[in-house]
Amino acid sequence: MKISDNSGVPVNRLYQKQIEAGKKQKGRNVSEEKNDSVSLSPEAAMVQKAAKAALEHDEVRTEKINQIKEELEQGAYALDSKEIAEAMLKKE
Repeated sequence: MKISDNSGVPVNRLYQKQIEAGKKQKGRNVSEEKNDSVSLSPEAAMVQKAAKAALEHDEVRTEKINQIKEELEQGAYALDSKEIAEAMLKKE
């Protein structure tokens, strides 16, 4: 079986002719038609802003997590149940 036979239809040339014919019919350049745009809702913009802020401050959070892990391993991590309860009530 011969795979490299180029006697078939020149697909690339046909495709180019179709593109040029489409340009002539529309009377304008294809590149001028590309006017895509994106708009975010206020909620999505806020989520995007929060995600960006979280990524920027990730190092501080990592340090805090590592500190708590060390205290847990050493048995020195103490929780004040009253303080936790008060903080939970303040959020509501």
